[in-house]
Amino acid sequence: MREALERYLGEPITELARIGTGHSRAMYRVTTTSGDRVVVRIEQGGVFGTTSAEEFGVMQALHRAGFPVARVRGYERDPSVLGQPFFVMDYIDGGRTPEDGERAVDATTAAAFVRTLHQLHQLDWEAAQVRFAVEPADPDEATHRQIDRWAGIAAAEPRPSPLLEEAAAWLHRCAPPLDRLSIVHSDAGPGNFVHTAGQVLAVTDWEFAHLGDPAEDWAYCAVMRG
Repeated sequence: MREALERYLGEPITELARIGTGHSRAMYRVTTTSGDRVVVRIEQGGVFGTTSAEEFGVMQALHRAGFPVARVRGYERDPSVLGQPFFVMDYIDGGRTPEDGERAVDATTAAAFVRTLHQLHQLDWEAAQVRFAVEPADPDEATHRQIDRWAGIAAAEPRPSPLLEEAAAWLHRCAPPLDRLSIVHSDAGPGNFVHTAGQVLAVTDWEFAHLGDPAEDWAYCAVMRG
């Protein structure tokens, strides 16, 4: 990987360290001989069916609009370079270590994150030219499209899950109506933003971002990450 990245970046590497792994992406911190520091975010395949291309485009547009995300530098579609498609973005140092706990935040930082997430939900995504693979014409379609998306992924498993099927049906029945579309991060909360001194420097992990109901983010953050 080091040799492949040196060819791709065009200069030798002095540091290559894995800094994160999830269900759909692996991340590496890279420092070059010129002192430049970047993060390489690599697809891992998996069951979620997300691509780096959409995540790259969303982050690019959000950064252009002034929302706190890392600046993305380039997207590589060719899987032969590193084995999977990937993109490169700026490394943002929050000055924290693994020993600090990735989800440990104080009240000031938590409040700053809540304001930042609200800012995302209020952002005019059309004016900012944030584009998504699925852009419902009617806001009321958005939640149902997402339910069908995840139910379809679950249905691809070898053995059916009656519990998931019933959950999808319940969500369809109970999904509240929407009067407008918002950008939904879909994995929001501590552990997915870089912060220091009570300030949010960057929101990370945008592979599940979509258009829909902001309540998705608040509920997920409270139940899964709160």
